[in-house]
Amino acid sequence: MCGAVEPAGCQVLAGQAVKKAKHLLQGAGYGSVPPMWEPGLMSTSIAVSDEEAAIWKQRLATKEGLHVGFTAAANVCAAAKMLSSGVLKPNATVATVLCDTGLKY
Repeated sequence: MCGAVEPAGCQVLAGQAVKKAKHLLQGAGYGSVPPMWEPGLMSTSIAVSDEEAAIWKQRLATKEGLHVGFTAAANVCAAAKMLSSGVLKPNATVATVLCDTGLKY
C-alpha cells in the first residue's frame, strides 16, 4: 500500500478541488499534479491539516528529539493514521521519509 500525503483542503492527487491553497506543508500540495506523477502507484491519499502537522512537529521534537519541519511531521502523522485506520494488517510496518528539517522554523 502506498499513501500520498496531501495538505487538507489541497488534495489534487485525490482528484479533489483546491479549497485551501495556503497551508504549512511546504513542498506538498501545490494545487497541481506533478508531471512525472504515476497515479497507479498511489493506493490512498491521506489528508493532514496544519494543526495536525504542528502537533506532530512538536511531538517529534519533544518525544523523539527530531527537529523536523511541517512536511516531515505530516508524513509521520499520515503514517500514524495508516496504522490506526484498520486498513493494514495488525502489526504492520509503515515507512515514511523525513523530508525536511526544522531549521527555518
